[in-house]
Amino acid sequence: MIVKVGSTMPDLSARRGDYEDWIASGLDGVSVEVCRVRDGDPLPSPEAVRAVVVTGSSALVTDREAWSERTGRWLTSVVEKQRPLLAICYGHQLLADALGGSVGANPSGREIGSVEVELTEEGAREPLFEGLPRRLRVSSSHRQSVLKLPASARRLAHSSATAHQAYAIGERAFGVQFHPE
Repeated sequence: MIVKVGSTMPDLSARRGDYEDWIASGLDGVSVEVCRVRDGDPLPSPEAVRAVVVTGSSALVTDREAWSERTGRWLTSVVEKQRPLLAICYGHQLLADALGGSVGANPSGREIGSVEVELTEEGAREPLFEGLPRRLRVSSSHRQSVLKLPASARRLAHSSATAHQAYAIGERAFGVQFHPE
């Protein structure tokens, strides 16, 4: 299931599709449902999903919008049920916040464009990043970032402007600040 929490820029989505299209295209024909939480779609029981990908958004986690708070509580349940989870950009921030971390304005300001991310020692051993170089260039666009990881998180990557570019919670839940899609 793709949990859509926002859209990319309208001119880009008109030409190339939106986050959920890009994510689905990388799943090699796997049938994917999209839950549009900002439009009021109900989130299913965590037991009813095989895996979850949360998209990015231009929204701010610190605005504490009702749809976002509801999604954060649901993500906590997804982690508790040990469903595979990849949270991207806003999703990465929301997951960290929901699990006890903190999110706020990125101390280095907005990080946008192609940025170099470096895997930590643990990140280099993580199967999620298998086959990737220790330093990689990724797409990024965010004003907020995870300032403090949840106590249960393992930091997997950082950049010069963002301390927590990727993290893991257990063996099945991952957050990435950058846009792999």
